[in-house]
Amino acid sequence: MQYYLIPAELAECLGLTSFRRGNTNGYVVTSGDLAPYGISEALADGAQPLTEDEAKEYIKNINKR
Repeated sequence: MQYYLIPAELAECLGLTSFRRGNTNGYVVTSGDLAPYGISEALADGAQPLTEDEAKEYIKNINKR
């Protein structure tokens, strides 16, 4: 499974904010979340690929706040 950090605005537009972890800096989502929108479109709109470890670290830091 591939993980992505997407801008908060994109997460809101795609309706992902209610069940994915994130904040105003971005949301960690999966390739499955982006499939209907398109990975290439999401990348063009600011999505950044993450490794599994990077995704876990980002979520861990969100949970600390």
